[in-house]
Amino acid sequence: MNKRRLKVLEMTRIFQFFTQTRFLSPSEVSYFINEYVSGNDAPINALVSRCDIPMIYCQSIERLKEIINED
Repeated sequence: MNKRRLKVLEMTRIFQFFTQTRFLSPSEVSYFINEYVSGNDAPINALVSRCDIPMIYCQSIERLKEIINED
């Protein structure tokens, strides 16, 4: 399986928290994941670099940054 697709499994778990707390809608999460799988990192990079994200999501955002920056 593609390394990028394996990362998506972990990202999906992280994004569950975002949807359960209604910070992101399921369709927004789907968009971020689909773009990432297709090779477009721009949307998810824009998400993790937003400055208006509440503190409750900081740990999750940091983990997403680690995942997308892994080689």
